[in-house]
Amino acid sequence: MSPEFIKAEMDLFAQQCREVDIIITTALIPGKPAPKLITEEHIKLLKRGSVVVDLAAEAGGNCVFTVKDQLVEIDGVKIIGYTDFPSRLGGQSSALYANNITKFLTSMVKDNKFHVDLNDEVVSRAIITHKGQKLWPNPKPLPMLDAKKKEVEHKVVVEVDPYKNTLQSASAGAIGLCSLVGLGVLCPDPAFLGMVTTFSLAVIAGYQSVWSVKPALHTPLMSVTNAISGLTAAGGLLCLGGGLLPHTLAQSLAAAAVLVSSVNIAGGFVITKRMLDMFKRPTDVKEFNQFYLGSGGAMMGALYAAHVAAVPHIYAMGYLASSICCIGAICGLANMSTARLGIFTNERLGPGQRRSRGRRVHHHPRHELPRPCARAGTFAANRRGRCGSAARREGHLH
Repeated sequence: MSPEFIKAEMDLFAQQCREVDIIITTALIPGKPAPKLITEEHIKLLKRGSVVVDLAAEAGGNCVFTVKDQLVEIDGVKIIGYTDFPSRLGGQSSALYANNITKFLTSMVKDNKFHVDLNDEVVSRAIITHKGQKLWPNPKPLPMLDAKKKEVEHKVVVEVDPYKNTLQSASAGAIGLCSLVGLGVLCPDPAFLGMVTTFSLAVIAGYQSVWSVKPALHTPLMSVTNAISGLTAAGGLLCLGGGLLPHTLAQSLAAAAVLVSSVNIAGGFVITKRMLDMFKRPTDVKEFNQFYLGSGGAMMGALYAAHVAAVPHIYAMGYLASSICCIGAICGLANMSTARLGIFTNERLGPGQRRSRGRRVHHHPRHELPRPCARAGTFAANRRGRCGSAARREGHLH
């Protein structure tokens, strides 16, 4: 974290110390000493009689004055560093319960004599028998709270006319299909019509694929689409000229485009794989997705053999295979069990094509996706959780 962030965090702690009487800290870092969140300046800002309960005392504590397994008092502020709170709960609970019972019994003592007042709400609700009479259950109803009854809203159900709805839908479909025919009449160029067909199908397939992605996998989706946008590498490869070094300005720009696109491609898949690795548990089934490299190699070998045999327009099939794999990567994110496999199938098969190393996630339906954030608390109010080092410095302040 930057020094500016730490300073703002300390200033917030100081502001809260002026307002609260009890501070409870819980910030821990696995395998490292607990971060120091409550400094000497913060202790001086607390009112006399305030209490700091440091639940991170076992790892050194979040307060600079915390002493493990001891209660320390600094300027009238008590700092509790006990590490055996669970074992203390039994005595604390017994003391509170005994205090309640004692107050209940003393309430029935009048002029140093034990007196049962059946008109007392507490006594009448607790007593079972008195002078040989059974008094339970109490016939008096419990007092009702002055809660306002919610008015039941009667929703008006609108009947749907299937005839009208179907007619409107069919009319909209007719207009859309006829507009396509009209576009063909106005622009009869075969090349233009072919591009319109490809564009329309791509929009429909892309929309349906992205729309089906699970919300939990939207972040990996962004990195996958970032890698797919590296298709600019293909355009750069076509403009390189075939030499080892560029000889013209256009070839130099093409080489730069290939370099940047390659970084974009590799980075997108590396980040996606790391994100999906966060969701993987040690108990997941072992994966062997590397076998799919054989599928990619077989496709590339077949494409090269067809090229050597001078098969005309064979690269069109290579482009088709690559496009299917790109769409397959996005469609794989629609399900937890195919997310890593979907990333893996995003190999581009052919010249300028990319490969990924994703693997499939074994999803157990009874478990939620684990969050990769370190254990972090909230300081005096709900604050947005962070992953990594930012989360490690936060604690609970009440």
